[in-house]
Amino acid sequence: MLIVGAAGLLYFSNLNRGHEWGDDFAAYISQARSLIKGNPSVQVAANRFIVENSSFSMGPVAYPWGFAVLLAPVYSIFGHHILALKSVVVVCFLIFLAVVWLGFRRRHSLPGITALVCLFAFNPLFLEFSNQILSDLPYLLFSTLSILLMGAVIVDRKILLTPRWDRIFLGASISWTFFIRTHGLVVLVTLFLTQLALAARRTGAITQPEEVRLESEDRSARHVSGDRWLPFLPYLAFLVLVSIWSLVLPEGGSSYFGYLGDMPWRSMLGNAVYYFMVPSEFFYSLAFPPEFYFAGGLKFIVYGATLPLALNGIYRRRSKDLHALVYMALTLGLLVVYPFTQGIRFIFPLLPFYFSFVITGLEEMCRKGLHGSGSRGWLILRRTICVLPLLMIFITFGKASLGVLEMNQAQKGTLPYGPYTRTSREMFTWITQKTELESTILFFKPRAMRLMTGHRSLMINNSEQLSRGEYLCYYLREDPVAQYVQIPAQEIEALKAAHRLEPVWSNPDFALYRIHNSQ
Repeated sequence: MLIVGAAGLLYFSNLNRGHEWGDDFAAYISQARSLIKGNPSVQVAANRFIVENSSFSMGPVAYPWGFAVLLAPVYSIFGHHILALKSVVVVCFLIFLAVVWLGFRRRHSLPGITALVCLFAFNPLFLEFSNQILSDLPYLLFSTLSILLMGAVIVDRKILLTPRWDRIFLGASISWTFFIRTHGLVVLVTLFLTQLALAARRTGAITQPEEVRLESEDRSARHVSGDRWLPFLPYLAFLVLVSIWSLVLPEGGSSYFGYLGDMPWRSMLGNAVYYFMVPSEFFYSLAFPPEFYFAGGLKFIVYGATLPLALNGIYRRRSKDLHALVYMALTLGLLVVYPFTQGIRFIFPLLPFYFSFVITGLEEMCRKGLHGSGSRGWLILRRTICVLPLLMIFITFGKASLGVLEMNQAQKGTLPYGPYTRTSREMFTWITQKTELESTILFFKPRAMRLMTGHRSLMINNSEQLSRGEYLCYYLREDPVAQYVQIPAQEIEALKAAHRLEPVWSNPDFALYRIHNSQ
């Protein structure tokens, strides 16, 4: 496929040798490394120390192991090679593009499916996001694959391999979705609710005229309805695989579901409004060039224009895509009651289905423009309204993506900040070589510190907890996030004056202190 090939060239060319400071990536790499070394329990224990002894929780004790399993073969070959590890994310995204093409092509015309794939392939949002070692894009792949398989095998009752293997493969895909993120369980719930709805629909179909009923039943049910166990095979495959993984790999304690609890109604309402507006970030690159009048609000205008198209598409496909609608509703419901928001990445799995409905609405408008009544000028206007916005979006996406690529090349494939800069590597090397391995380093990104040095590490943001470590590594750059996860700078000066902190090493970005806990 030309689109996937072009996207692959763009995405691999954009990979850099750096990473942002958010140290979720360090947890994933550490878990992958523990799989290669055969000691995942050691990794879980080390991260438990971080989570339970830092000033506040740094996330789950262990992330679901699915993404780490994907990283592990690459780590076993290349080691801690940041470009090789990032390539796993890029490959997952490219496979996702192929899945979108194959899964949605029955719902769209050739121009429609091409437009849908291009909306993702050349969107600078995903181009930038693919430069991070995070589970969002692998989860996007497997959740989309699972829902599309559900549509083909369960809703449309098509036979891809055999009826049994199709459902086993569906269950395996859902288990991988769950294995990458625990809230992938909503896909299994979607399957159950979809089967209930279809059973009710088929029961109601008895009252239809005989010729309509026979046509519906003959479409694909001849080879499917004979096996009474077929509806249960996806659940059986899911349970078997999850049971195997649970026996082989240690659990990390709390999952995302553990955060669901006493959410105030006001917070839920705020989350609902937030997730209604956040899809506009899909068009964030439309804010370029900055001198364009009202450029910052253009993304909201374009997103608002997609809403009636999406509603039209949903109405026209409400029967064929019931499973997708159930999945979108369940996912949004989960996000509304979840206490944390982290931007558009939480709704990545919903975007393929939302924009597929948008394309359907646009295709229907074009179809009316081509075949409806009216003057020739009116028909030309409708065609222009259909095509011109997409063309402008693709041009803007392409220009912004090339801008991202040019910026990366201008930085010579590195980032000016993060754990892989020259100053960061100097700091990690000094700590590895000059400090005691059993010492605990207080650092604002403890999982990155442990990954890079092998030392125990904690995040401490107040001087009362200074005694929890032997060394304090202080990040000197001004950073809006670091100020919340480090001891305030004025307190550092007071601690130095009180001889609680002894400077032992520094460079332009970091200062390392020995902690004297005795008064």
